[in-house]
Amino acid sequence: MRMFPWENENCTLVGEAPDGADGLALAKKLMPDIVFTDIRMPGMNGLEFADAFREIHSNALIIVFTGYSEFSYAQKALRIGVFDFLVKPVSVGALRAVLKKAAKFLDVRCMEGRRTRELTDTVKRMKFAVQEQLLSDALRGVFKFDKNTVSADDLNVGHFVVAAVSGDGEKKLETYVLRDSLLKVVKKANECNLLRFEFERYVLLFCFPREIEAERCRKYVLQTLEEAQLSVWKRFNFSFSAGISLADDDIFSLPQLKRQALHVLRNNLLHGKNSVSRFERKDTAPIVFADFETQKIQILSAIQARDRVLLVSEFEKLVMTLTTNTGNSEQICENIRDVLVEVAFLTNSDMPIGDYVGKKAADYVCEVKDELLRIFHRLQVQDGEMKRDIATIVENYIKEHYAENISLTTLSERLCYNTAYLSKLIRKNCKRNFMDMLIRTRMEKAKELLRTTEETIARIAAKVGYNDEGYFITAFKKETGCSPADFRLRRF
Repeated sequence: MRMFPWENENCTLVGEAPDGADGLALAKKLMPDIVFTDIRMPGMNGLEFADAFREIHSNALIIVFTGYSEFSYAQKALRIGVFDFLVKPVSVGALRAVLKKAAKFLDVRCMEGRRTRELTDTVKRMKFAVQEQLLSDALRGVFKFDKNTVSADDLNVGHFVVAAVSGDGEKKLETYVLRDSLLKVVKKANECNLLRFEFERYVLLFCFPREIEAERCRKYVLQTLEEAQLSVWKRFNFSFSAGISLADDDIFSLPQLKRQALHVLRNNLLHGKNSVSRFERKDTAPIVFADFETQKIQILSAIQARDRVLLVSEFEKLVMTLTTNTGNSEQICENIRDVLVEVAFLTNSDMPIGDYVGKKAADYVCEVKDELLRIFHRLQVQDGEMKRDIATIVENYIKEHYAENISLTTLSERLCYNTAYLSKLIRKNCKRNFMDMLIRTRMEKAKELLRTTEETIARIAAKVGYNDEGYFITAFKKETGCSPADFRLRRF
């Protein structure tokens, strides 16, 4: 066996043994891919060796040397799982043929194993992507299912806690630093946790196992955010404020948990920054009826669309609804004030929020309306400046976030624009739509990775923002005219 040119067959002879017992000890130590054994050996025979080694290394290929008179062992050998037989005396040609057959079998199995791992990774990523989208929609109050379809148990979650965070530092620095710090916070404990950016603020969703008590969940979030706050201050000399919701096990409670967190955050910002606080059951959020949140969103949408007439109309509708549904003047003022705080917060308006104590509801409504129109005017002025730089803003946003699940909607929320309005603005100034720009950037990065790395197509797809390998390959072919595999071969 030593005289055979193993290297010519892309094999390496790693060891030999005089009998079955020594061979088994050596094979346990070396764990070879292919083992040759004679049937007749002193002590432990070849089939006993094969049976014992298969228990240890079931993937090894065992090839047995046998004589014509020993074919009575064949049935037992097949039951054990012997790969092949070589009849003695063994010729060099026969040995080469069986090695070629074994090598081909190992290559196919290796490729199948690799493909299985890639498919497993893809399914796992798709599962996370679906769950992430489901939870993200639920935070926004969008439920594409009913209570009989999905529960926290289905997501392997015992409690949800929501936190809302707003930075106190310079905005450009926060974009790069605060986001990364908070992303580490949410992914530290559970891959299911989410970080979302909404109108100059961050919303964090924490998912906890069933065995952890509700208050322990909230305490963990509080301590984690306080540690992150201290770390950001020490490293970058700016901080953030945060509000933390109650804990709940119902996925349908996520919009209410989000409102609780935002309510605490706004109070923190109004009464002093750099505070991380929890919502308590004695606190009362100013939402008093189901239509309030919907009508408030209509006001924000009017601002995003830069429609002054619609803004005034929606505000007056809200005041009328509040007057009809709310019993006292103080509660009307509290809800109106909540609208102003929300608008100021989402548009990054640095202004004092006037108190309504001692004022008539009608007078305070007029004050809030005037302040909303001042915010609207400031945004119009900013629009004129932004239109000149919109191409640079969009290009930089895509370059920084192309690997994430971004869309025109996420960008419009960040810029406080209506999606349709921003789409028209991008087409006019960039001569392409947002999705074309995003795909172009992702494909350029994919081509770079195909040229410079040996990573699998599935991993490259994930790195440039595609959870589905098949969809990535289709998009790549459409953009370049060839598959990613063919593109990679062209390097050579």
